[in-house]
Order: sequence, then structure tokens, then C-alpha cells
Amino acid sequence: MAEKVVNSPDDYSAPTVIQAANVLVTAARALPANETRKIETRLIPIVDRAMKSLEYVKEQEPEVYLMAALLIGSAYEHKGDTRAAYEYYSIGLSVDPREETLLILRGMSMYGINSGAISDMELSVTLGTKAIWPYFFLAHHYLVCDRFDDCRKFCERALDLRASAPMSSELLDWLAIAEAQLGFPAERVRRLFEDAIRLDPHNDRAKKNLSTFIGLVGRLPSTELVWDKRTEPSLRAFGIAEHDFEKLRISQTSLSA
Repeated sequence: MAEKVVNSPDDYSAPTVIQAANVLVTAARALPANETRKIETRLIPIVDRAMKSLEYVKEQEPEVYLMAALLIGSAYEHKGDTRAAYEYYSIGLSVDPREETLLILRGMSMYGINSGAISDMELSVTLGTKAIWPYFFLAHHYLVCDRFDDCRKFCERALDLRASAPMSSELLDWLAIAEAQLGFPAERVRRLFEDAIRLDPHNDRAKKNLSTFIGLVGRLPSTELVWDKRTEPSLRAFGIAEHDFEKLRISQTSLSA
């Protein structure tokens, strides 16, 4: 039925077209990534047209309008067009500036590119989000800014939420660095690095940082020269990939249920 709707969008209302597109995108998450991207790309002009037809009544159809902004923004994100993704996330946020998913996705897409990304993440935390992503990205931001106590606090908050093993490994690595800088006991710091490696044996940064820590023998390190940290572009790509994987896991769980 959803295919029928998007194949003849002029025969249906704009909200119906957008809902149908959402059904197809959700189902496509179980496909190989290249097939999913083809479906998303095909739907961009269809959803965009439906969205534009709602422009003057968007306050009466806020949920479906926000769904359209999210669908198109995510599609552009996956195409690598972060500027277009930012624009559509922002269009959605113009209707509801407190919409959690759009705030988080806009912040993720612009992390390391636009300083407003940090404001988006901080606002979502202020609004009480239970999603891990703002805490994860802010923990990294505070790490690279040498705000070690803030990094420690956000790592701990993120570790209390559901996360994949690679994400938890990253958080434990950052927490170990922050606690090393703050003078926490060496045994505790070493155990955090070891836990990070245990969770993700492919986390080479944690392995390198553990070796570095062992070599410090009680000396306080120079933050600029010692620790191996992810760059902001690297974390942005990692976070978006993990976010997509989480959506796939949720959709598969829903289907099996």
C-alpha cells in the first residue's frame, strides 16, 4: 500500500504520502545500506513536494511536517550532504524548536563543523532527553576542550544509558583519560582502560592510551602531546553510523515482535 501511494502521490493527501514514505524507509533499514540509500534518494523529491504543500498549514499538521523534515534530512545525511541535512532539520525545528530527535540529529550532523551543534546537544540535555547521543558527543567535546571534569560527568551519565559495546568502549577510554588528568588513583584509571579494550578489542586508541598511561609512572601528562583522541570528523561519522545501527536494531526487534 505504501508503494502504491508514493507511486501515485497526486492521488493522495500530503500527510498520507509522508506516512507512506516513512513506512518504506523504516522497512528499508533491513536491506543492505546501498539499497536503503537508493530508496531514500528516490523518496526525497516525493516527500519534499508533499512537505511544501503543507507549508501554510504546518501548525495544523506539526507531527507529519516534522516527520517529513526528519525523513529528508536523514536521506541527505546518508548521501553525505550535511548542509542539506542541516537545512531540513532546521526547517523542522522552526515548527518545534524543542523537538528532541531533530535537535540531536542536527547536532550530530554539524559536530565539528558548526559551533551550534554543541548548543543543540546541550539544549536536548536541558530538556531531559533519555537518548545517549547528546551525552556521548558532549563527553567527547569536553575531552578535546580539556574540560576533564565535565567530560568525566558526561561519560558517567552516558554509561548509565543503553549503548553498543563500541560506544561504551569509547566512553570508558575518555573517562580513563579524564580521570588520569584529574589525578584519580592509577589502579582505577588502568582498570577503565582495560575495560574499554575488553568491550571492544578493536579499540586501538584505548590500547595506545593504556600503554601511554603505564609509561607515565605517576607523572601528570601533557594533554596536547600524550593522549590519542578521536577527531571531531571521525566521531561524527562514528556516531551517525552507530545511530543508524541502533535504528536498524529497533526496527528488527519490532518486526520480530
